[in-house]
Amino acid sequence: MKHFKKEDTIMLLIDHQVGTLNFAVSRPKEMIVNRAKVLAMIAQRCIHRLSVHIYG
Repeated sequence: MKHFKKEDTIMLLIDHQVGTLNFAVSRPKEMIVNRAKVLAMIAQRCIHRLSVHIYG
């Protein structure tokens, strides 16, 4: 299994609009929204850590 490194990894977040959530039938809407929020929080922390690493 490949280990992720910040040098060769990106995190792509997709902005789900309210209408888009209506297409999801296999998962509850609350679960989708909560998981998107967690991913956004992780991405924000990673960007902060990376900028601290690059800019000191």
